[in-house]
Amino acid sequence: MSRKTELFRAIGFVGLMALGGLLVLPMSGCASREVTLENKATDSVQREEAAQEKDAGQLKEPSAPTLDIPNARYPQPGLLTGGQPSREQLVEAAEAGYRTIINLRSLRETAGGDEAAEVEKLGLRYIAIPISGSEDLTGENAELLAAALADEANYPVMLHCASGNRVGGLLALKAAYVDGKDAEEALAAGLEAGLKSLEPKVRQILGLRTEVEE
Repeated sequence: MSRKTELFRAIGFVGLMALGGLLVLPMSGCASREVTLENKATDSVQREEAAQEKDAGQLKEPSAPTLDIPNARYPQPGLLTGGQPSREQLVEAAEAGYRTIINLRSLRETAGGDEAAEVEKLGLRYIAIPISGSEDLTGENAELLAAALADEANYPVMLHCASGNRVGGLLALKAAYVDGKDAEEALAAGLEAGLKSLEPKVRQILGLRTEVEE
């Protein structure tokens, strides 16, 4: 074989290697871009999932520890409704982690005791919204209750009257006037929270027919 032939073969081999490199490099670049895009897509999904978990955590209220107050109900997370708690039950509420006591009983009813002082002595917040009877089931009082329940720092909350009846009535009005629920949904919310003898009055306020009319 002549030196010229060997030289041509060597040049041809180098050319093929160079050409192969040119063909391989773009393919490697494509693979790299595909991996990068895949990583970006994964990161995007992970960020979205993390944001959803964060939002869910912000919306999640503390649960209400179980207490044996009269007619105890748990109509929503972080809220215990019912009748008048005893002094011992107020102590239990503080020990269980409750932060706020909302009392709907009238001043005339509570003249024999000072629940506010007892609650504050336990380091809890005390809120009074006096509801003497059906005449105090108003949109204004419903808004006062809504404002107290809208403050996340108040949870868990114990909301009570004498039996839970007025609690259910006021929560029904809150559901209608503040939360924007229709009349039937609002009434159901009140019944779930302890509404009983005041149901006819609440039905009237919400524009629903009473059982007698039906």
